[in-house]
Amino acid sequence: MGKFLRPVILALCWLAHAGCRDRKPAIDQLAETAKAKISEIAASPAQNMEASVSATTDGIHPIDQVPQGKQFRLASAAIDRGDFSEAERIGIELAMDPQYNVLSSAIRGLVLAKQGKFEEALGIAEEISAVPVMQCEAYVIAGEVFQRQNRLNEALDAFQNALELNPQHVRANLWLGAIYYDTGAMRLATNHLRKAAELDPVDVNSLLLSAKIFKEYEQYFEAIRDYRNLQTRTLKQDVQLLVRINLAECLVALRELDEARITLQNCVESPGVLAIRSAIEEFTGNNPEALKLAQSVLDQLPTDRATGLIAGRILLVQRNWNAAIPLLERLTQSLPFDHEPRLLFGRALVGSGDNDRGESEIRKATELKDTFLKFADLNQEAIQRPKDAALRVEIGRLAELLGRLRLARNWYQAAVGLDNQNVEAAAALKRMSRVP
Repeated sequence: MGKFLRPVILALCWLAHAGCRDRKPAIDQLAETAKAKISEIAASPAQNMEASVSATTDGIHPIDQVPQGKQFRLASAAIDRGDFSEAERIGIELAMDPQYNVLSSAIRGLVLAKQGKFEEALGIAEEISAVPVMQCEAYVIAGEVFQRQNRLNEALDAFQNALELNPQHVRANLWLGAIYYDTGAMRLATNHLRKAAELDPVDVNSLLLSAKIFKEYEQYFEAIRDYRNLQTRTLKQDVQLLVRINLAECLVALRELDEARITLQNCVESPGVLAIRSAIEEFTGNNPEALKLAQSVLDQLPTDRATGLIAGRILLVQRNWNAAIPLLERLTQSLPFDHEPRLLFGRALVGSGDNDRGESEIRKATELKDTFLKFADLNQEAIQRPKDAALRVEIGRLAELLGRLRLARNWYQAAVGLDNQNVEAAAALKRMSRVP
């Protein structure tokens, strides 16, 4: 059955089918026809798809050398969009082709995986692996099943094996990028996301995620590289603005203020654009203009973090406690686990003479900052330890302390995906499921 049938995947497929041997899987007639043709093809190598395409040429996999293979890729993209009717239309066409009908079965496998029909999808993955040129696609189907079942180690193995057979496989690179992102292995995630974008010149989402990761981890030069790359691609108007705003924020962080200004030229004066302009003015020492721009954002979004901090800092410098205290109290109430607005709030209270309350807020801010720094350090450590489930449990615990409940769930789920025997992560997920 080819390289696909490694012991770990054989075992998982067997477990997936356990208890259902006495009943026929509910696969439609198209899949049954394809299955019959697969047996016929495997028994007659001279007639199979591999015989009709050349060996890998210049890194291009045999499937991608023929029009039918390109149709298969279009069907895969349609499945990702949820357009099953288009995928089915392509599948029917390929099913009628005597040389390439195995691609129809692969399409059906991807559909079943997305629909949560995991037993049937794994069955198709096993079937198509009998055709050597399809083993890569068999791994991808299996990987999607394991990912959706949160069997992340098995999913990683499957997608990595797919890339061993076809390093240019866009879908396998995308899935690896997504899984590594979910498990906190950010450098591995960006490597695969960038590779997927390189292979697919019209892809936008993988570069957006890669840039987001680099920006969040303050690797601004790398983030700028991705945003610049995105600007060479065809983008919707709202995405164009998003890219320009994020690019400008990275440039401001690097004190490339003139470049940031140029980036924002002719942009609609949205709150995001005004916030960056405010930050630029603050960095250049033009506090009155920075405060004016910040206030124009806060008039629309009273709890906007970025402009709230800018306004708060300037009001403290001006010793305008009467304006600073209500602004920073509102921001602190909106972001109770964020140490920065709480620290400014405490300083404003102390400046106004309310020492006891101010010092209490400063102590809370210091504790939150210590927790945040430990959380940030462990995030960096997770990049170097991509399969450490215990580390992810600890990061989840710290995320809870910082009020980032959704993020905490993600870390606990990653821990269970890497180690399904991790009792602490499972207990945390069960406890959090009771929280609205």
